[in-house]
Amino acid sequence: MKERAYLQNAGKIHNYNTRNKTDIGVPSTRLVKTDLSTEIIARKMYNALPQQTRNLEEKQFKKNLRTLLIKKCYYNLDEYLSDKVTVIFLDFRLPGQQHSPLLPIS
Repeated sequence: MKERAYLQNAGKIHNYNTRNKTDIGVPSTRLVKTDLSTEIIARKMYNALPQQTRNLEEKQFKKNLRTLLIKKCYYNLDEYLSDKVTVIFLDFRLPGQQHSPLLPIS
């Protein structure tokens, strides 16, 4: 994905090998109104995506994300943010390719 200067992950801030080093920083908020803003919700939704999906190129990322949201059919945002366990394997084949590399998404 294209990188924005204000969307820094923890891996660029420090050199420690933490489990959340690829997550985008979510600023702490004082008000619920701010916590429900588009900027905060978008960061939380991106952080909930599996690492394999985040590493894809933009076109594949959009296709993978669309398929994920259609297959899982989340009822609301809380359901999406709490679901990190199930893995769906998508079948992507290139023209003329017999076997497909399975791309896991969560």
